[in-house]
Amino acid sequence: MRITNVTNNNLELNAKMSEHIASKKFRLLMLAVAVIILICGLIVLSLDIFSSDEDGIDLFMPIMCLIGVSVFGFIGAAFPKLIRYGLKKTMQGKESVNAYTFTDTGYSVSSELNDGTTSEARGLYTGLTQVREYNDMWLLYINKATVFIVDKFGMGDGSVEELSQLLKLNLNERYKIYYKVK
Repeated sequence: MRITNVTNNNLELNAKMSEHIASKKFRLLMLAVAVIILICGLIVLSLDIFSSDEDGIDLFMPIMCLIGVSVFGFIGAAFPKLIRYGLKKTMQGKESVNAYTFTDTGYSVSSELNDGTTSEARGLYTGLTQVREYNDMWLLYINKATVFIVDKFGMGDGSVEELSQLLKLNLNERYKIYYKVK
């Protein structure tokens, strides 16, 4: 069996990958931090209001908490745009076309950057630490820092279902599905 895929590794694809990996968790974390800071600010303000102090109300901590809520809320809300901005700066036109070939025994990747530089990599499925399937892509983890992005819309020889089956067969419990299967 031989399955091929050609993936345009560009800003859009990397932004989608980043959203799959971190967006939901990060946004929930930012929201949770903002809520905790808001609660702390309200507690400090209410303690200051109800204390029998003659100096008046000290608004410094409640104002700082409000600023913290605003900052964390903004980061959580603008996360996809911040990721896109960071990727644009990081990639700086270093987009590539990756040609993947999957066989029964392993895989190979041939990459060509837009400046003409090429590279090739081969590996066995046993070398992959994990494969995550999303509705629009697979992420093949070599380790925690190195990930191959395989776009489902780039299928050549073979189908999405055939590649999913091949990866499941070779990776067993290291193959994870991260979307609702219909």
